[in-house]
Amino acid sequence: MTQLDPDDLVAELRDADPARHLEAASDDYRALLRASLPARSSRASSRPQTSRRTTRLLVVGATVLAVAIPGAAAASVFAARTGWFGNAEHTETDATEFLDMTAPDYPEAAAREWPAYITLPPAYHRSEFALAVSRHRAAQARVGDARDPAGGKGVVEQVTVARFGFDEYARCAWRAEWLSANESGDEVRERRAADALTTAASWPSTVAVDGGGIVAGHQDLAGAARSGDRAGVESRNIQCGAMLEVVRR
Repeated sequence: MTQLDPDDLVAELRDADPARHLEAASDDYRALLRASLPARSSRASSRPQTSRRTTRLLVVGATVLAVAIPGAAAASVFAARTGWFGNAEHTETDATEFLDMTAPDYPEAAAREWPAYITLPPAYHRSEFALAVSRHRAAQARVGDARDPAGGKGVVEQVTVARFGFDEYARCAWRAEWLSANESGDEVRERRAADALTTAASWPSTVAVDGGGIVAGHQDLAGAARSGDRAGVESRNIQCGAMLEVVRR
């Protein structure tokens, strides 16, 4: 049986869905979705504050639809992607989807959200960088979830926050590139890194999560790089060394 591309598969499932004209509240949708899946560790039981908009009820049954569902495609539809979306009018950053950071496919799902605007120094490969960062952040989330006194309910974050995480790691890579170029006296590399840090200070996801001071701090870093102030560059983003160890492994 021919296996479909994940995006085509979802479209086929929706078209074949006998309940596609029905609607259900999103809480009912999540309950049905969980009941349809094999037993797994507890996911986030406290639903993020979202608008009470309705969600189309998608009934998926491979035995009824007679469609081959590749394991990777099923994971991308049912695991990390929660189907919850933010409501910026309340407490969330924006209307992007919440991702379950404790789901087994979170690293791959998050890595696919790497924004086109993020650039990296030549030494790094974008997809490998994104996956390494996502795996590390997933591991951190699982540790925090296990320490939850309520017994672990899962950790969710919006797509914009995942993208902001990529912003931070990429800025650290450009900071390291600038420091290396400055030390070796390579003015071309140094200038390119300074330009990248200047642009990176106002990357969209960074602006979106800035509650005050984030963009300004990165602008200060970029200013120090442009002026050749090594001490100024070194004094900012002191966690970058540990962060870059993640993508060097």
